[in-house]
Amino acid sequence: IRVPTWEEVKKVVPGPLPANPVRIQWSLVCMGYQPELGAGWSACTRAFGQEAKQDRVFEECLFWVVTRTIQCFY
Repeated sequence: IRVPTWEEVKKVVPGPLPANPVRIQWSLVCMGYQPELGAGWSACTRAFGQEAKQDRVFEECLFWVVTRTIQCFY
């Protein structure tokens, strides 16, 4: 699927927008094609991050190992 631009996403996102343009392709796809679900997904991941209190370096490294292993388009 085509990754929408930030300008396209801004037109469909409900509620407040981030202060800076989003450049993460996965976020642009989620917010551009399913804005309500994208907002819910982001809220869940933020809540998990706050509650899990994982080491930030470990969390980011694990993310990149997994996404590279499955050849994610990030």
